[in-house]
Amino acid sequence: MCLFFILAGINFTALVGILSEKQWIGVIAGGLIILMSVVKTIKEVGWVSLMGALASVVVVLIVVVVGLVDYPNYVGHVSHK
Repeated sequence: MCLFFILAGINFTALVGILSEKQWIGVIAGGLIILMSVVKTIKEVGWVSLMGALASVVVVLIVVVVGLVDYPNYVGHVSHK
């Protein structure tokens, strides 16, 4: 969980840049704490977990599609020092 907060804080700082990493970590942790306090039954937890799994699948699909679309731009152009 801590690693998730740190990575999410770093990514949100890079993407949005409004808050610092520590502030983003606090915002994300607070949001998850509020979400878990609102969820009262196991049935609701199942729906939240299903949404998380679907979000992961969507992210993987987006990364694969963007990688395949952008692949021709990087074929043969890699150089190392």
